[in-house]
Amino acid sequence: MNELLCYTSDFDAAEQEINQLGGLVRLRLTSKAFVAALPLAELSTLVHCKIAPNGNIDDETERLVGIWKASNVPRAPTPSEGVVWNSPDYSTPGAQVLDLAEGEAAIEYEQSTGTPTSRYMTGRISAGIIIVDSNTPGELQFSDDEHATLRDEVLRSLHFLSHEEPRANIGFYPDFKEVAVSLPSESSSVSDPYENLERRWRDTALAELGFPAGRAGYQAYLQQLMSELGTEWGFVAFFTKFPVHWFAYAIWEKVVMHFNNDAWGPSAIHRVFAHEICHVFGAADEYGNCQCGSLHGHLQSPNNNCVSCFGSVSEQAPCLMDRNVLTICEHTRKQIGWCPPLIETETTTL
Repeated sequence: MNELLCYTSDFDAAEQEINQLGGLVRLRLTSKAFVAALPLAELSTLVHCKIAPNGNIDDETERLVGIWKASNVPRAPTPSEGVVWNSPDYSTPGAQVLDLAEGEAAIEYEQSTGTPTSRYMTGRISAGIIIVDSNTPGELQFSDDEHATLRDEVLRSLHFLSHEEPRANIGFYPDFKEVAVSLPSESSSVSDPYENLERRWRDTALAELGFPAGRAGYQAYLQQLMSELGTEWGFVAFFTKFPVHWFAYAIWEKVVMHFNNDAWGPSAIHRVFAHEICHVFGAADEYGNCQCGSLHGHLQSPNNNCVSCFGSVSEQAPCLMDRNVLTICEHTRKQIGWCPPLIETETTTL
C-alpha cells in the first residue's frame, strides 16, 4: 500500500472513492485534506483525491498539513525513551484514577472502558481534541509554538497507533478545538480530587462549545462528532495548562493531559497520549501494582504481560503499557481488539 496526502473539495466522495479502490482514510486532517492508504496501481484513477490543492486552502488545513509533514520526520531518541513508567524521578501516566463525580461507584480507570464508543481500537475512530487555553497572557496560556508542538505530538501518536496493527484498518478522524477561557473562582468541592480541579476549566470550555457540564457534555460532543464524521468509535481528549490533579489520566471515553507532561516533557506527549488512548480502549497497565492475569478490555483478555507475572522486569515483553516505548505487546493487542474474531491472520493488510 502507498500512503499519500490528498486534497479534496468533497471529503465524503473522496472517502467513498478510496474505499471502493480497496484503500482507506488513514488520517483525516480536515474536510479538505487527508492521508490515504491505497494500492499503488490505483493512484491514476483518483477523481476526488488530488495531490495538490485546487486553489487556496483554509488556514487550518494549511496549518495541519504542515504539521503532519513535520511529524513524519524521525526524531533523535530522548533520555526517557524505554524508561519504565514508574521509574524513579518520573510520575506514572494515569496512576490510580478514580472518577466519582457522576454518582458512580469507585472505578479504576483501566476497568472503566465499558462504553459503547470505545470497545475496540479498529476501523474509523473520531478523536475530539479540545485544547483548553487561558484567555489571559501568562504561564497558563499556550504560545503559537506550543500549539504547533501539541498538534505535532497528537498526530505522531495517532500515526503510531494507526500503523502498529495494519489488519485493524484504523483511520483516525481528529477534530481540534481551541477554547480560551478564564478560570472561574473556586466553588464547592467534590470528593474526587481529579474532578475537583478538572471541572473548573473543562465545564467552562464545554459551555463555550455549546455543550452541558460534566460527562454529559463531553459525551454529547463526542456523539455529535461521531455522527458528523461517520465513525464507529471515538474518544475525547482535553489538553490544558490549567491545574490538574495528575498530569495524564484516562477514564471512560476521556483523556486529560497537562501540556508540560510532568518530567517526561512535551516531546514525549505522543507516547503518553498513546498509552492513555490504549486505556480508553481497554488496555491495562503492566507496571507497579498490576495483577497478573486480570481481565481487561471488551474481550476480557488477561493481563499476562504484567510485571508481577515474571521473576524480573527483563523477562517482560517491551510494551507501551509498561514503559516509554512505541511497541504494543501481544496481550495489550488482545485487550484493545487486535485479535480474532475482530481481525484474522489472513486479512489483507493495508
